[in-house]
Amino acid sequence: MIDMQLFMTKDGDICSVEGWWHPENKVICNYIYIQQPDGDVEIEKRKYVKVIRKKDGSWRSFEEQLEYIKKLGRKHTKAYFVEHKMLVDKSNIEKFYDPFYTFEKFSKNYPQEFFYLEEFLKLLGVSKEEYSGIGMVGSYQVGLRK
Repeated sequence: MIDMQLFMTKDGDICSVEGWWHPENKVICNYIYIQQPDGDVEIEKRKYVKVIRKKDGSWRSFEEQLEYIKKLGRKHTKAYFVEHKMLVDKSNIEKFYDPFYTFEKFSKNYPQEFFYLEEFLKLLGVSKEEYSGIGMVGSYQVGLRK
């Protein structure tokens, strides 16, 4: 598990790992997308709604996210001693998205953007031999460019 790595729950929802230390058999996370038949975002041929942002692009507060999740019929558990995060049982995780595969896929699917990224990596002194140790997190992991 890597901070900000996305995973899919057995309900088909998409969450983001938050932090490096987690209670035994649990993951501290944020819900990012919830599967809904009338959703406006498509991931793996399923329709989703975004939890952390409203349709107008503004951010939802954590309290608004909780209300939205409840309204959509999802159960949730607030994280212990960590504000504005939730807990998911590891047994309820269907799969983790691989950020290293995402980087490799990004390099092939978005050559112009990758060119600029490579230029930046050169400035940092990162060689091409080190690329296998670089991952990408966020919406690129589920095939979204937004």
